[in-house]
Amino acid sequence: METIKSVLFFVLLITVVIGVHEWGHYIAARLCGVSVKRFSIGFGKPVFKRVDKNGTVWALGWLPIGGYVEMLSVSDGDESDKEKAFESKSFLQKSFISLAGPVMNLVLGFVLFFIISGMAVSVLGPYVNVRDNSMAQQLNIPNKAKIIKINDTNINSYSQISDELLAAAGSPHVDITYSPFGSKKEYVVSADLSSIMFDVKKEGPSSKMGFEPVKIVPVNQLAKVVSGSPAEKAGLKAGDVIKEVQGVKVGDWEDVGAAITSIRNKHDADAEQEGGASFTVAVYRSNVDSIINLTVDIPQKGASVGIYPTLLNNEPELRRPLERSIGGMLSFAYEQTASSATMFYGVMKKMILGDVSINLIAGPVTVAMASGDSASYGIGPFLFLMAMVSLSVCFFNLLPVPMLDGGQFLMHTYEAVVGQRPSERTLKIAVAVSLAFIIAMTGLGLFNDFSSFVSNL
Repeated sequence: METIKSVLFFVLLITVVIGVHEWGHYIAARLCGVSVKRFSIGFGKPVFKRVDKNGTVWALGWLPIGGYVEMLSVSDGDESDKEKAFESKSFLQKSFISLAGPVMNLVLGFVLFFIISGMAVSVLGPYVNVRDNSMAQQLNIPNKAKIIKINDTNINSYSQISDELLAAAGSPHVDITYSPFGSKKEYVVSADLSSIMFDVKKEGPSSKMGFEPVKIVPVNQLAKVVSGSPAEKAGLKAGDVIKEVQGVKVGDWEDVGAAITSIRNKHDADAEQEGGASFTVAVYRSNVDSIINLTVDIPQKGASVGIYPTLLNNEPELRRPLERSIGGMLSFAYEQTASSATMFYGVMKKMILGDVSINLIAGPVTVAMASGDSASYGIGPFLFLMAMVSLSVCFFNLLPVPMLDGGQFLMHTYEAVVGQRPSERTLKIAVAVSLAFIIAMTGLGLFNDFSSFVSNL
């Protein structure tokens, strides 16, 4: 069932991302008067196909891992159709058509981040806890420290810490500016990342450094007892520490919740059970320094016992609130989009230099599994993954590789400057190199997928 769900959400994600990309090429071609012969999402035998009034074939292939827009070429059709051919258009028109696909992926990513910012209330602030025996501990960074800067980049959220550490991979001197929680003093430490290989599939850069997010933790001490609830009627008070439930010792708040839930489920499942059932709790009350035994009535089905735990790390500043205003949402979307671009090209450079593991390149299997996993957490995480994939498609296609959109733009620029197209020999070499690059990247992604699958067996 999980596999089917992953496949379905993967197909949805890829169809939207690739569809938007190819639609960008299509609409730009039509605006420039270029005739489009075929618009296809996916490869292989079409599972859906129709021809519109303009003669364009719209197709959906059974293998949803790409797509293409086939435009009229000067070698096609009658002489009267030459003006509708792609090659007959000006430099600006051809550049517009070639770049429209990546631009639409950029727009999609931005719009999705804008939507996400309207759904979310806050994100984790740039505060960290530090694991024992980690590099962060060796740098004497304390728990709940606020990371202010990494090198010269201001840090505004916890996720940005990983991005900047990844961008700084391989450097022998990475300045980390932090401030202890509740203090205005700033300290700068220098980390040597020259010998660290970041492999984000196994461990993120923040975790590799020894950082962990400062999570809200419920502890076994009552913060609030609801007025008129069974708990208040039994005599429970804020500040009480629950030691036992129905004679069974409990350690943390999870134990308390599990014990009460078990009692309630057993009560609800007993058809002969009448009202008036109860359970016992033993609490430590600090103002009398003693254990007090109390009896709590089991509330009616759907009602609450009426107790809330004390929350550690619940200070408002540990989370960064997101503005629900249009300006705030636009700012968040721009920040995420710009950060993604910096990270993508930074990681590409680091992989070439050998500072970041090539295991970072994911294939379709990894994306499919991530699609199912993110969808399990809700629409927000799934849209975030879709935004990241869309931006990755944008940035990858802008690479100066002849078979990609960025390479096509370079070809158009060369033709405009020199006054003629590159020679056939040059074009053949460029296509061969491009094809080798794309096959290598695809093969590496599939190899990484297979390696991850084997390691998880």
